[in-house]
Amino acid sequence: MKLYVVRHGETDWNRIDRLQGNHDVPLNEKGLEQANEAREALKDCEYEVVFSSPLVRAADTARIINEEKQKPIFFDPRLRERNFGSREGMVKGTYNYTELWDYEKNLSYGGESMKVFFERVWDFLDDLKKLPSVETVLLVCHGGTMRAIESYFHGIRVAEGMAGFFSKNAEVRTYELN
Repeated sequence: MKLYVVRHGETDWNRIDRLQGNHDVPLNEKGLEQANEAREALKDCEYEVVFSSPLVRAADTARIINEEKQKPIFFDPRLRERNFGSREGMVKGTYNYTELWDYEKNLSYGGESMKVFFERVWDFLDDLKKLPSVETVLLVCHGGTMRAIESYFHGIRVAEGMAGFFSKNAEVRTYELN
């Protein structure tokens, strides 16, 4: 199965490096443009179904990308961003970003630990493998969720930490799910 994975478009919180987590922050003007650019980039992609985080920034990105193709969209809470607990709403530089994504330290800050978060996303990917006769899927999610997906396919970056993996807003990545 081929996966096309897209991070949602920009929000005002992304612009100022504010940690969104499970806050339901909408796309800003640039984010709407980025979603349209992702739709253009995927115009020749023959995905059969769309799975998206239910958070508005991802859901709206999914709807924009899928506007012309009108494939079924399923909103799965396992694709939500990590719950960062007390760190949500904080601006980068006011907390230890590297520690936040340290798989070995596995800190939760009163929200989800990194291991619990990754297991949630990996569970979704394992279930995706069970879809009968689906060859191409579009996933729309978040930067943290993309870290979990990247680690599912390429392993945990322990030495450098997962903070070293970054995806831009509305970036498209591809994976083969067997």
